Amino acid sequence: LNSEVTVTMNLKSDNDAVNAISVIVNYPQTHLELLSINTNNSAFGINVESTKGAGEIKLSRGTITPVMGQAVIAELNFKVINTGFASISYGAQSKVVSSSSNQDILKSSSGISFEIK
Repeated sequence: LNSEVTVTMNLKSDNDAVNAISVIVNYPQTHLELLSINTNNSAFGINVESTKGAGEIKLSRGTITPVMGQAVIAELNFKVINTGFASISYGAQSKVVSSSSNQDILKSSSGISFEIK
């Protein structure tokens, strides 16, 4: 309890060039307190939206130079406030935008689940 944990959000786009992302992240406020969102190492250097509240984070970011392969989106820094099981997941409205078609190419997303002792 009261320790800090950092979760790195990554994008894996294989052979698709991406120039924008819009991500919704859900986390349990009963177990985690969001301390900060660090985008210093993000491959998406243009901030469009960054909001947080009620167990939900909304990030929309872009880049002029398209990104391919694996890339960092952001690091989420949490404070652990309760024991038990916790899950951090992506919302269904999350999008990954192709730089060539400007269409959403998100095929799948995965979150994490863990036990806090």
